[in-house]
Amino acid sequence: MEKDNQNLINILKQEIKLERRPFLRISKELGVDEGEVISRIEALIKTGFIRYMGVSIEPTGMGYNSAALVCWKVSGDRIEEIGQAFSALSEITHCYEREVPPEWPYNLFTMIHGKNDDHLDEFIQKYSEKFSLKEYKVYKTVKRLKKTTMYNNTEETGKN
Repeated sequence: MEKDNQNLINILKQEIKLERRPFLRISKELGVDEGEVISRIEALIKTGFIRYMGVSIEPTGMGYNSAALVCWKVSGDRIEEIGQAFSALSEITHCYEREVPPEWPYNLFTMIHGKNDDHLDEFIQKYSEKFSLKEYKVYKTVKRLKKTTMYNNTEETGKN
């Protein structure tokens, strides 16, 4: 990949500020026209080098101050139904079916965010009743130790 695109990719990997014209700021940083930055990004998307650009919102910034990993025991014939229903809820940011060892009955894992502990507890109770999920484990977040975004093509961009 050419050096100009390497520099652009490295900038895009960083947090982009919420502003009216973010590509104008990036163009100034690269010393090129704003239109060129947009054209390069479009080309990188078209070639598949960039597969996705999106917004990542910090739950605490939206007033969600409590979180928990909730592991649910869901029968195999209901996993799709329950997984889809959970995935549609704004309080749930992650929802995975997992392979589990025989001694661990919980196969659906969700990350749930609540305004506070009471809201979180009420949410979990409400949906356990709604979907008749009687067996589950709640692991509340105590402290965030790491949160990063995984990047692809780090070797090509020269950033690890």
